[in-house]
Amino acid sequence: MMRHIYVYLMLDKKPVSYWQGDITQFEFLNPKTHWLVLKADKSLGLVDDDLNAGMVSVKISLNDISQNGVVDF
Repeated sequence: MMRHIYVYLMLDKKPVSYWQGDITQFEFLNPKTHWLVLKADKSLGLVDDDLNAGMVSVKISLNDISQNGVVDF
């Protein structure tokens, strides 16, 4: 079973920044919008520090369609 979820901000095919969280934050059938504070992916050095890594707004629901049906946002 998956334990973590990752969200990447990409520039072409290169990761600029990312967010890592626990999947339990997204196990709701009626999800709320989450603001994710990204961290700089320092492996490529496209962003110098976390203050410039950015933020994204997401609405994610991890759901078993066979049990609960399709989630309607």
